[in-house]
Amino acid sequence: MKHKMHYGLAMAALLLGGASIASAQVADNDLNSFDSTADLAPGGSPAGFSNANSTTGGGIWYGTSTVTWDGTEDNTGNGGGSAHIMSTWGSDQGSSDSPYEVYLGSPSDQLYYIPSPVALSQYLNVQFDFKWDNSSTMSLAEFNNMSLVPTNDLLPNTQLNAAGQLEVDVAQNGDSASLGSTAIPDAATNGWVHFSFNINPTEIGLDGSMGILLRPANYFSTSADLTNDLTANFWIDNIFLKGTAAPPPPPTLSINKPTPGLNFVQGSISGQFDRQNIITANGANSTANYSWVGVATPSHPVTYAFTISQYAAPDVNYHIYLYQTAGAGGASAPDYNQPNVLIFQLSPLTNNTSIATASITWKTNSPSSGTTSNGFFGTATSITNPTIVGNWQLQFTSDTGGNVIAPGPVTYPFTIDPSIAAALANPITVNFGLNPGVDTNTILGEDVVVSQISITGVDSLSIDAATTDNFLADSSLDTNSFTVNALTPASILFVPTNIAYSVNWNLPDNGFSLIVNPSLTNLSQGLSVGQPVISLVPGRRVLVPKSSLPAGNTAFFALIKRTFTQLQVLLPGETNAPNTSTGKIGTPDPAVNGGAPVTVTINAVDANWNPVNSPGDTITLSSSDDQALIVQPNSLASGTTTGQIQFNTVGPQTVTAADAINTNILSNTSSTITVN
Repeated sequence: MKHKMHYGLAMAALLLGGASIASAQVADNDLNSFDSTADLAPGGSPAGFSNANSTTGGGIWYGTSTVTWDGTEDNTGNGGGSAHIMSTWGSDQGSSDSPYEVYLGSPSDQLYYIPSPVALSQYLNVQFDFKWDNSSTMSLAEFNNMSLVPTNDLLPNTQLNAAGQLEVDVAQNGDSASLGSTAIPDAATNGWVHFSFNINPTEIGLDGSMGILLRPANYFSTSADLTNDLTANFWIDNIFLKGTAAPPPPPTLSINKPTPGLNFVQGSISGQFDRQNIITANGANSTANYSWVGVATPSHPVTYAFTISQYAAPDVNYHIYLYQTAGAGGASAPDYNQPNVLIFQLSPLTNNTSIATASITWKTNSPSSGTTSNGFFGTATSITNPTIVGNWQLQFTSDTGGNVIAPGPVTYPFTIDPSIAAALANPITVNFGLNPGVDTNTILGEDVVVSQISITGVDSLSIDAATTDNFLADSSLDTNSFTVNALTPASILFVPTNIAYSVNWNLPDNGFSLIVNPSLTNLSQGLSVGQPVISLVPGRRVLVPKSSLPAGNTAFFALIKRTFTQLQVLLPGETNAPNTSTGKIGTPDPAVNGGAPVTVTINAVDANWNPVNSPGDTITLSSSDDQALIVQPNSLASGTTTGQIQFNTVGPQTVTAADAINTNILSNTSSTITVN
């Protein structure tokens, strides 16, 4: 039966969300003023600290810097102090590492342990005071622009990234947002200067924050080793979060019918090397023979093919990368990192995105380089095809030539240089995926949907060996054929044919949960959709299968803000069941004494066992089996997390989950599980 869906459903969500938070105000937050050693100390001591120390108020995220509490420098005039950051730029720059990445936060916090995580999306801006330490051997002008470092401080033929300004990011485990970067004014050499960085509440990676992360916006390139060490030192004081004059607007829902298949979504933008790929199974460890070299003939072609069912990506290119397996590692941009790569790239025309251009390029013996040579279609270096949607084939009929077969079908013969063929004999690895055509946020959310990918004719177990994945016949990506190899793994989104709708919303969404109801009456009593929340810039989405829709011919979705009051522990064999006495249905599957670990699901729920989107809290597990081996869960993410437990005592056992951050949250003990 067809379900009627309307974008007006988002209005219902707005009414519910708005009513639930209309009176909320967020006060200013003096995150840290560094007034005493206790505000910035390892174990209460004012000495410097590093990654290995348990620290309060801050820490070294990465790099070779040190941080100390300094009572001689204070911008509040109350006899307090500040955080003194000292970094050395020297011979360690050969790996292009940052010499300082410093986390500064609340005095009650420790690195990787946050009793009181900060929801930065609730604030207007981050502010702090900065003073340059004139004992630095690097000048402030050089700190702002690394290309000004004197020639006698550099080895020959080194290259510098020009911009070296101070960058301010969000300190968080997981996705981390950037608040921006700034040059340091000359006034900082004579006294304190004040900085303010506005917060975009819709950006992912703001909530559950430890504080701020300071790092260079750019630094020396890989080849730049300094002949003489240079130091860049400065003080930070009074980290302040400006509260919101009004609460952020509630998230807005949108609903669409997604195109089934493998969705390659541009879910992030981090520059020109942002790649969202799938890779032939086993990746860099693959010994499969995926190469055409020495195998392809006119009567036995080797073909790398994909079928596009939707191209909603005017600023994004779709590609095939073929490159040497040896030393490939897990990099998602082999076209840059690898020395020998052949690239087939498809792009939409700027003024007509239904028309495609395609090119074949390659590079040989050029690691860490984007320089390529062109293949030729006759005398042309690219082709233009009337349509971009349909089946595309990169077909080799010899080591150095073949055909691009485009939708139509239209055949375009091509030739390549023998040098790239010689470099790509077996074993090779093959990537299919996206790369950005522009370096702007306009590409976020653009996607290409592929219904099938195949590699045929390669010389493996038989002369007609093939690797084929028909995404319309699967319920998930077949990892025997391909695995995800993406800068943002969530950008590779598998949409099975049983998905009825994609429900999408923007950020911030702290505390909101998606529900569905057959009518607008008692909408707040709707049930959880029961499907995972996918975090994908510029917001979140849930893929709703037909089986999750209510009976009848209408379904109303809404985001409702529930109160996180307790935890729920689910064992294998159990599922969440809101508005019931126990909050769950099913019976725990028996466990084997000393056997495989049991996966335990922990949910944040309200008083009626409805799931609550509550990020950040750290959860601890314990068991009635005092011999059990427990792998503690990660912090809650979108209101859920998992841990593992191996039972080592026969008999009935239980598992208890507790919130290590908020003692007001009720702990929960699981159903009894039988250990045999």
